[in-house]
Amino acid sequence: MYKTLFSGRYSRAVRAWCGASCATLACSVAACSGPAVPPTPTRDAGAPLVLQNHVHGDSTGTEARLITRYGGPLAVAVTEQPGNLRPSAPFTITYTLKDGAGSPVDQNGLSLTHERLMHLIVVSHDLNFFNHIHPLSQGAGSYSVGETVPTAGKYLLFNEFVTGSGVTQIERALFSTAGAAPDAQAALTPDLGTTKQVDGLSVTLTSPSPKLRRRLASAFILDVSKGGKPVTDLEPYLTAPCHVVIISADTKQFTHTQGDVPGGPMSPDMGNMDMSKMGNIPVPAHFGPKIQFTHTFMQPGIYRIWMQFGYMGKVETVAYNVSVEK
Repeated sequence: MYKTLFSGRYSRAVRAWCGASCATLACSVAACSGPAVPPTPTRDAGAPLVLQNHVHGDSTGTEARLITRYGGPLAVAVTEQPGNLRPSAPFTITYTLKDGAGSPVDQNGLSLTHERLMHLIVVSHDLNFFNHIHPLSQGAGSYSVGETVPTAGKYLLFNEFVTGSGVTQIERALFSTAGAAPDAQAALTPDLGTTKQVDGLSVTLTSPSPKLRRRLASAFILDVSKGGKPVTDLEPYLTAPCHVVIISADTKQFTHTQGDVPGGPMSPDMGNMDMSKMGNIPVPAHFGPKIQFTHTFMQPGIYRIWMQFGYMGKVETVAYNVSVEK
């Protein structure tokens, strides 16, 4: 079970092209129960580790990454079952993938990234609820996962996967529960530098940058302690010291990346590097008390950052809000 500071619950190593239109998928509904979930496929230890490269935009280079680009080479349909979604009631999210010829794309047509075929981020429209889950192949191009949301409202799905040819595709979709009120944009108050408590841990996210500015790389450091002492036995989560998800308050900008031990290969902002050619990146079994990541925000505004890391066999999640200036 995910332990978080909020009501919800190593992925980018880098960013690959997501070249397609920025269209939001409409969620269709089918009235049937979710299929049985098979075990997650095991990665071939001798094969190179494929890592995401989330370069956003229509050309190469930092200046191109102005907006998050959704869609890609595969046609995607998403459904929620059953149709009448209710708070606290389990339901199933299913993605169906087809190639350009209309043929189903099974798990052999996708690449494992951080031990999973898909990384699905579920957030409420106000960004108070967060969950990081992983649809599994059901065969015939279908991928499903169960989910439960706590309150009535509108929710966003950000599903990220890598095709067999190494292209990262991000899909954005919206669904509503029964009793959903009109859209409520996230009201986020910057709280960088605040110490928060999660599962008995004290965590503080800071940045050496006096101000966060768009198009300038900003480093972030998460410091973890317990009872006033540094925690040095943090554990990897999905083959990374930390997974990081960043979403803008207007929910248009999305990034899924990783944190690393300070000075590690994943610490810098490596959005323009082809990490799929780096092969396996070693991850220490235990580390701490600091985790670092670097990110370049391409648009000004308020952003929510979720960081997930392992500790004592559990996945801990902490969220911060940051303000990015022009």
